[in-house]
Amino acid sequence: MERARSQRYFRQLLWTNMMLVILFIFIVSVIMYAFSRNMTHELQLDANRKILSQVSYNVDSLSTIVRNLAISLFNDRDLTVLMNNQDIEIFQLYNKLGKLDQTVNSNAFLQSITVYNRYNNCLYSTSATQPVECRSSRKPLGRDNELLGQYREHYGEIPKLRLLPLLTVDSAGIEHLHLSYFVYDSQSDSSNSSSLLMITIKPEWLFDNLRTVNGLADNTLGQIFLLDEAGAVYEQGTKSFPLSVSEWQEKMNHAPAYGYFLSKDGESKQKQIITYRTSAMNDWRIVMVQPYDAVYSRADRIRTFSILVLLLFIVLSIAASVIFSVRLYLPIGRLVQQLRLSSVRDTGSSSSDGSLEWSNDKDEWSYLSRMYTRMQSRMTELRDSSRANEHVLEQYFYRQWVEDSTSVNREQAEKVAGAAKWIESEALLVVLLKIDNYVVYQSERTDSERKLCRYAICNITEEIIGRYSSCMTVDRQNDEIVVFIQLQGTDARHSDIPIHIMEQLRQIQTVIQTYYRMTLTAAAGKTVRHYREVTSGYEEAKKHAMYRMKLGQQQIITQGMIEHSIRVEAPYISYNLDKKLLDHIKDQQLRHALQQLEEVIQQLYLAPIDQLDDEILNLTATIIHCMRQHLPHAASIVDLKSYSRRVLESETLGGVHAVLKELMEHVLQQAKPSHKPRKTEFLIGAVREIVDLNYADPNLSLQSIADTLQLSPGYLGRYYREQEGQSVADYINEIRLNHAQQLLEHQSDSIARIMEKVGYANESNFFKLFKRRTGMTPGEFRQRQASY
Repeated sequence: MERARSQRYFRQLLWTNMMLVILFIFIVSVIMYAFSRNMTHELQLDANRKILSQVSYNVDSLSTIVRNLAISLFNDRDLTVLMNNQDIEIFQLYNKLGKLDQTVNSNAFLQSITVYNRYNNCLYSTSATQPVECRSSRKPLGRDNELLGQYREHYGEIPKLRLLPLLTVDSAGIEHLHLSYFVYDSQSDSSNSSSLLMITIKPEWLFDNLRTVNGLADNTLGQIFLLDEAGAVYEQGTKSFPLSVSEWQEKMNHAPAYGYFLSKDGESKQKQIITYRTSAMNDWRIVMVQPYDAVYSRADRIRTFSILVLLLFIVLSIAASVIFSVRLYLPIGRLVQQLRLSSVRDTGSSSSDGSLEWSNDKDEWSYLSRMYTRMQSRMTELRDSSRANEHVLEQYFYRQWVEDSTSVNREQAEKVAGAAKWIESEALLVVLLKIDNYVVYQSERTDSERKLCRYAICNITEEIIGRYSSCMTVDRQNDEIVVFIQLQGTDARHSDIPIHIMEQLRQIQTVIQTYYRMTLTAAAGKTVRHYREVTSGYEEAKKHAMYRMKLGQQQIITQGMIEHSIRVEAPYISYNLDKKLLDHIKDQQLRHALQQLEEVIQQLYLAPIDQLDDEILNLTATIIHCMRQHLPHAASIVDLKSYSRRVLESETLGGVHAVLKELMEHVLQQAKPSHKPRKTEFLIGAVREIVDLNYADPNLSLQSIADTLQLSPGYLGRYYREQEGQSVADYINEIRLNHAQQLLEHQSDSIARIMEKVGYANESNFFKLFKRRTGMTPGEFRQRQASY
């Protein structure tokens, strides 16, 4: 089964070649057969036209000869005497009859000549038995004459100067065809009341050529018939005419002088080709009837021959396809075999034919594609590994340069690609990028996500700053990324960070916050003039970054900001402030304790930066010790160690203030008598439940909530602020904005519609509150979420 699968492409190639050859031969054969059939049809019609034209010419020629002879005889003096004299001498009569006989004998196509004299009612003819027949009665003699009478009965008014056919039957039942030509006085109104000349020709003379054609051995010529205007058939061949008179008249109605059509024989029901032509002299139709199968027998023989040739070529094509397919497949088969053997050696498979490697592939191309993809993947892995090793070497060198630039020499730099350029720089600005909320950043993101974020920060920084200045980043593998910026011209002479670099750093902060939901604080060190001074520049930038505790996150800390902070610094006197704070905690006065905590934090903003960490730790330890000593029950319920850890993890004084405020609220709430927490719990819970259920109502307010709880708005507002540290209106906005953020992230409704859903009626107020909470407009928030 595996071997059959491994040769599937060969079978596909073989069958494709065979089917293409067979299809080509079949199409060519069909086209040749159709072409030969069409040519046979055209050639046969052309031959029929020529034959019918010749027959029509013979008929028209005979008509012309008879016409000229009839006119000549009609104007002959001797015959004029026979037609117009009442009394004719016997001697003259026989002379004139002899002339008629002489005329008949001298023209082989003539059968007889008859002259009718209306004055003596006599009939003169070339008949051997009764050349003269007269009657004394005034009754026209012609009605007693057999042939002339039959003409008059058949035609009524006999047309003159036309060759008229007449079919008669004798006493023995034998049919006889007569062809006669009549001439009489043109001034007479009727042939019945005038003398006339009737010339009868031999039918055999006219139809000899038709019988000759019909007697040809080639059956494709069929039978030729002669029909008059009424559709009567006057040629009696071995076959009957295939059409009835009514059908013939229907077919020939408004028909051209020459044409053809298809019909079926009334007896055999075989298809016939009917070709016809109209005589110009007599309006007769010369019709040729040919069997359809006989006409196209040559084309059928071509079809049979084509089928035989097709079968022969199919056999030859199979042999040729096998040879051709084997030649085409041979290189592919060898390549597949080599790859399979190589794969067996690499994987250590025990199958000699590599069947395990083939189990999931449809054919050879699928196998080659998979093997090519595998080799590409391995090559990519090797390249990535090589690049990673080079990158590790580069990062090791640059980290060593940052940590201890005095130990770096030019020989080491020459071993690292691009390092010599930075070693030889005349002025380098060292900027330290610190990741804000680093503890949260580590806990919420996986190791791969953290690597991606640091990689993105490095790339974005080099791209934005690299547009104007040479830039390089060094990832410290912690919350720090060191940026080296080459300064030139006037920028190299300034002691502080250039303005355009500050703008680029702000752009970096904005991009990182928008796309990665994290913030950066940038601290600029001094500009170094020698590569061995890089470590001092880094240490100064690191010292400047400590001012994030006072200045806040997502700042660009410059030398000017540091100097201003130093000018307003004052020694921190903690005794009085701390004592008041501890007294309020002991008395469980939450509001006064929070106010005193805010004064302490404000004083810490003025403390020297090198004392700030110690003062924060001392303040935290003092508060926790006071709570354990004077509020032991509440302190035992609250996890004080977690608050202490959070204070240590805070990166700004604002964060320290928030943690300590939460700690005091939590402990002092637990320290209140038991009945007060229940009342607080129930009342606060009721307010929150009303807000959660009715936040979409634009009329929701402190007044409506107080009316629902049957309390005064002033009392409820003061009570809620004292217990929760925020107003009822702030809580309503908080809930509404939370729902607005979820709708913007997960639904496609317009911003106006979302604003209505969360209970805002004023668009400007909604935008102002949303931007104050998130730092961006609703549209920017949705775009940022969509990018993630």
